[in-house]
Amino acid sequence: MREHLAVEGIDTVAIDLEPEKFNASGALECSEKVAETLEGIEHVVLIGTSCSGIIIPVVTMVRPIDHLVFICAGLPEVGRTVTDQIFQDGVLHTDWMNWDGPPDSPEAARQFMFNDCEGEVLKWSLTTVRLFLASPVYDEITPLTKWPDTPSTYLLGRKDRIINQAWARDVVPRRLGIAPTEIPTGHSPQNSQPALVSKLLADIASGIIRA
Repeated sequence: MREHLAVEGIDTVAIDLEPEKFNASGALECSEKVAETLEGIEHVVLIGTSCSGIIIPVVTMVRPIDHLVFICAGLPEVGRTVTDQIFQDGVLHTDWMNWDGPPDSPEAARQFMFNDCEGEVLKWSLTTVRLFLASPVYDEITPLTKWPDTPSTYLLGRKDRIINQAWARDVVPRRLGIAPTEIPTGHSPQNSQPALVSKLLADIASGIIRA
């Protein structure tokens, strides 16, 4: 996906919340790492995929962000924990909730994370799997005291087998004030359809540059 964005003249920065360093960290500590990595960059479209969607709104407490993009992601809720949402609100797809194997196994990745990837794309995607279980991020009440007024986009994969589409269609308009943008992908469209996602991101970045 970064190659597609480079063609559009858009610079990208990959932020690594290394599990060995951040698995015991809360959302604010993770956000400070994000802000540190982005230091000196004036305009930022911040992307959160999957579980990192519960972190990126907190980054707005630390530094200005031009636009938040949630890709098949969870969302924090002011005054609650993510764990509470998962078990009471149906955030996760039933198939994923009922999966009793290791969450980072190749089989789990094939069935749930990369279910619409094929061939060499699937082969490469499987090499990228790394378990990130920052328990404090899930178990703490989010540091957010109000939802940020940062413009946002939510990409909902209609074939996603990890995030519950019904949950996203209900919650995204109420929490973000927008309807989710539905795309014909699974949980990792940045892998299965990078050109599609890059086009959407390029349109967002172009709007910021023109503003």
